[in-house]
Formats: sequence, structure tokens, C-alpha cells
Amino acid sequence: MDIADIAQVVHEAVRAIQRVTDDPQPSPAWDDADPWQHQAAIDGVRHALGGQTPEQSHETWCADKAAAGWVWGPAKDAESTPKTHPCLVPYAQLDAAQKAKDAALVALVGILATVNG
Repeated sequence: MDIADIAQVVHEAVRAIQRVTDDPQPSPAWDDADPWQHQAAIDGVRHALGGQTPEQSHETWCADKAAAGWVWGPAKDAESTPKTHPCLVPYAQLDAAQKAKDAALVALVGILATVNG
């Protein structure tokens, strides 16, 4: 299992959390996701493999999004200029569902990395 395989599992787990928490804009399935979504998942896996906590993972994700020109907005919109995302806030301001996604990413990466180990 390589990083892209782990990223796909994490992506689908995040989608499941989005569904059960009634996220208004759930991510598409991995096979339907845009390349930037694949890259975000792969980057998240790399950071988690490097030992990041859920909070650090979120803060890195925010920094990566900001570097790519994304800004805070009330809805996720990858087509607008600039691109907007409602999770571009400090970790402490995220609701429980959003924090659960970060925790799931870190936990799943840890579990799946041991499968490879």
C-alpha cells in the first residue's frame, strides 16, 4: 500500500463522515475527485506520516490552501476567484465534525502505515 492508496482510503473515510454529519458539500468519490483533491489527501497523508497531530494537520492544510490562493468563505467553492472554503479557520474554531475528519485522517494513516510496516 503506497501513499496514494492510503490517501484514497482516508478520502473515502472523510466522505463517510461528511455524509453522516450532513455536510452540505461532501467531497466526490475518489475516482470523481479533481486532481487538487487527490493532492490534498496525499499531502495530508505525508504530514500524518511525519507525526502531525490532527491540529497540526489542519493548520498545515490551511497554510497549503492559503499558498494556493484559497481564502475563507461561507461555502467551499473551487470555481470562484478566489477559491473559498469555510474550514480556513484556526483549528479551535472548527466544529466537532470538522475536527473528527482531521482525527480520522491521522488515525487511519497510523493504522494503514502499520499494515505496510
